[in-house]
Amino acid sequence: MNKNKLTNYIIIGAVLIVLIFVIYRNVSKNKINNENPEANNQSATEEMADTSDELKDTPNSASVAKSNDKEKFNSLIKLAQQSLIKKDYAKSMDYYNQALVYEKSDIVYSGMFNVYSAQSNWNKALEVLDKAIEFNPGYTDYWAWKIQILDEKTGASFQELNAIYQKGYEASFDRTKLNLITFFANIADRNGEKIEAIGLWNKAITLNPDMKSVYQAEIDRLSK
Repeated sequence: MNKNKLTNYIIIGAVLIVLIFVIYRNVSKNKINNENPEANNQSATEEMADTSDELKDTPNSASVAKSNDKEKFNSLIKLAQQSLIKKDYAKSMDYYNQALVYEKSDIVYSGMFNVYSAQSNWNKALEVLDKAIEFNPGYTDYWAWKIQILDEKTGASFQELNAIYQKGYEASFDRTKLNLITFFANIADRNGEKIEAIGLWNKAITLNPDMKSVYQAEIDRLSK
């Protein structure tokens, strides 16, 4: 056998060995996978979890847009408040209207209430205050503002004021109901409704006995 033929045999043999090894490995792998499908599923699940984690870490366009809208909203509210302090009411109202594009909330409408109140435009002030109440009926101060304006600026009857107080009391947060009670006790007193006022101060004592001496002093004053 000459040298060239020997070399060819060696090369062919080497190729055959490689092919046999590859075939054997694939057959073994398929056998293992068939015998243990749960391992396959676990591996696939892990790959999917890795992909899912990557997606979680990637901010989507909706969340970015929402964050940008919130920043714009806060910026407009700040500009509106600054304009109100400068008594530039038109500009303040314009900023509040722009803020409504990004978020409709009681924050905007209560801000508008401040603008209209500064201009003594009580009809408009009450109109936007009602919208603020729609968005956040639990906020006690809104009800107190409404009662005070109706009492001082519109000449509403005590029966009308009391009806609004009752609505406000039912809607207010439990932690602030006491504030509305003591506020309306003073309104009742100012309207000459002493019996109503005394009843409210007694109710205040029930809710906050720690302040009994203060509330009792009001009862004693009204009882004279």
